[in-house]
Amino acid sequence: MGGLIFLTILIPVTVLVFYFDIRFYRIPNWLTMGAWISGAALALLVCPADLISYLTGSFISFTSYVLINFISKGKLGWGDIKLSLFLGGVTGIRGWYLTNLFATLLALLFLILLALIKVRDIREKIPFGPFLCSGALLYLLVINGILFREGLNNLVDSFPA
Repeated sequence: MGGLIFLTILIPVTVLVFYFDIRFYRIPNWLTMGAWISGAALALLVCPADLISYLTGSFISFTSYVLINFISKGKLGWGDIKLSLFLGGVTGIRGWYLTNLFATLLALLFLILLALIKVRDIREKIPFGPFLCSGALLYLLVINGILFREGLNNLVDSFPA
């Protein structure tokens, strides 16, 4: 699942998530649901077989975050949970757990860094949406190899022989 085509949605969504979540600690519904619907439509138009992976990844990611929210007694925001619908779809069945792992590790490193330079306490609330988007980008570009498999191959093929 995924591919360069999904980056056309993921990159603008990431920029908007960074803005809204850092500035307001909220991710608007129009952004999360619009991204999810756009991703599903793109999967259907580009490769209908990808729609099953998109919907399954969305369901698994969303369900896992609802469970985390329940276990943590509401510590995770619903904007992050709804964002996971889109990100789980884009990364697919194989990538949702790595996206979540990367997001958690990036957030932990960020908090440790802030605690070390004494900017904030490690227990303070942070906007998690930017880390979710960063985890998805990291998965798609590096682990899934889009950058290398598709991007560089196309670049090399474009040079005259």
